[in-house]
Amino acid sequence: MILTPRPFMKECEFDPGAHRYWGPGGEILPSVTTILKAEGISRYSNGPSVDSLMQIGTWVHDMVRMFERGTLDESALAVSMRGYLDSYRTWKAMAGIIPLVVEQPLFSPRWKFAGTPDILGALAVPEADVRFAVVDLKTGSLRAGDRIQVSGYMGLARECYEELEKEFMVGHVVYLRSDGGMPRVEQVDVLGMEEGLNLFRGALSLNRWKIVNK
Repeated sequence: MILTPRPFMKECEFDPGAHRYWGPGGEILPSVTTILKAEGISRYSNGPSVDSLMQIGTWVHDMVRMFERGTLDESALAVSMRGYLDSYRTWKAMAGIIPLVVEQPLFSPRWKFAGTPDILGALAVPEADVRFAVVDLKTGSLRAGDRIQVSGYMGLARECYEELEKEFMVGHVVYLRSDGGMPRVEQVDVLGMEEGLNLFRGALSLNRWKIVNK
């Protein structure tokens, strides 16, 4: 199955180095993760060790993206990365999710925010009327805000792809392991995804109000 992007997606620009998004006319758009962090829904520590963990996360995401696109040279991988790839393979074989879109920046003209879901996928075996899943890959520890993050990405997916506009979705937050073992997976059901999207939109509105009225 191929998802059809809306024409307005061509108007969004993304700088992966700065992790910054621009909409039509050069308007800077807040990201899903920026909003969740600003409103205290996702909390991150500071310090050199955290910077190192974030760098590992970036490398792992780059690796998975190349793996799914068929451009990964596995013989060139650092030993420390191979475990994460094995962990991803283990999850993928178990989950029955077929990646349709991998790390494609998305933005919402209506709600004025942006983000890059790790994976938008189809369920190999649909659950009732649910055919699609939003997947976010993690290399750190579990945070409650991670469940809201996949809901925010669902809002973007519905707006950016014709086939997803009216679809219910489930969420999978996958905590990959460096030893190659089966990752921990937090699954968010349909109700949780809808509640999370409402919470995210509330956080987005509150953040926008704070910026205007500071």
